[in-house]
Amino acid sequence: MFKILRNESVSALIVTLLMLIMLSFIGIASITTSVRDMDIAKNTTDRTDAFYVAEAGLELAYATLKNNASIIGNDTLLGLMSAYTTMPNGSFNISLQGVMVGTIPYKTVTSLGNASDGQAAVQVVMKRRRSSLNIWNNVMFAGSGQQGKAILGNVAYH
Repeated sequence: MFKILRNESVSALIVTLLMLIMLSFIGIASITTSVRDMDIAKNTTDRTDAFYVAEAGLELAYATLKNNASIIGNDTLLGLMSAYTTMPNGSFNISLQGVMVGTIPYKTVTSLGNASDGQAAVQVVMKRRRSSLNIWNNVMFAGSGQQGKAILGNVAYH
């Protein structure tokens, strides 16, 4: 009888050790998955930050091109933008290329954003008019006068 108890305790020990080994593998697998998920989340955050920084560069280029309609040279325009390329969460680098299609100047603006370990590039083509920024380009009409029609009666400008 003593021998039977001893065999049962040995089998219980082996089963317990196998269960502990399986639980250890499950724990190691879950830790590995969690670490990988955290790395993916950090990479996504870095790329998203870089994308937003690149978009900020495009907005700066848009404002510079709109407010300096008489300036055509790419180097001069880039000089106006160069002081504003660093932001709290990253930096961007803008490049300009220009072509004339008929009498309309087109600018291809590429903004490359860098944030931590992330990098993103955004590119747009802008059509420029050679007119300065003025209030009439940004006014909303209430009443008659839209789409080139004559203004008749009371019109509110907002």
